[in-house]
Amino acid sequence: MLKRLYVDNVRCFTNFELVPEATVGLVGPNGGGKSTVLQVLSSLRTLLVSGSEIGEQFPAWSRTRRDQRLIQQIELEAEITGSTFTYSLAVLQDPERGQCRIQEERLTSDGDLLYEFVDGHVRLFGDDPLPDPRTHFPFVATRSFLPMLEPRPDNARITAFKLWLSGIWLFQLRPFDIRLFSEQESPSLSITGENYVSFFRVFVQEHPELIAKIVEDVRPAIPGLTNSIGKPPPLAVRLEKAP
Repeated sequence: MLKRLYVDNVRCFTNFELVPEATVGLVGPNGGGKSTVLQVLSSLRTLLVSGSEIGEQFPAWSRTRRDQRLIQQIELEAEITGSTFTYSLAVLQDPERGQCRIQEERLTSDGDLLYEFVDGHVRLFGDDPLPDPRTHFPFVATRSFLPMLEPRPDNARITAFKLWLSGIWLFQLRPFDIRLFSEQESPSLSITGENYVSFFRVFVQEHPELIAKIVEDVRPAIPGLTNSIGKPPPLAVRLEKAP
């Protein structure tokens, strides 16, 4: 469960903090930050689960316009399997060089430091952290190392955090933006739903046993919907009047 979200110098947010209850309604005028909350969470998920570059999720223009600082900060706190996880990210924007990179990145669980990236080096402490990291090595600052970390018995807590983050579904659907054709495979659905056809194509390939259930759930909204996925299209018949 999401317990806290802190955002500073990102779009319309300066020193913004959200401490949600179990159910939250975001209400406000246009430009008030409702979409930014969803976008920040979506960007973190894409950065830490899909492994995208930091500049794709937090480009230079995402800085608050009225703020001259080059550092953007995001913190996320969540309760997962009875433990409190805190993830913090500091993004450095360098418009003169046209660069964006991770300055610092940390993940803790119940106060134990599990992972950090600082000064261009990854430091892994594992599930039973000691004062010194279990291993450390240099890594690029343009993306997070967390998506590359494979599940192992000694990093089960980091894996639990990544699984929780990957399970968050965020949508701000725009039906008129949905593309009608699949141009490439999309393993995840975008926040606006524009890649729904490409996502559905991958989904039914990986989970064919769920197709019938999906059709059953959607049929009340689309009367007459049938399960034709994976079946050849019906033959085209041309009717002509007899002479």
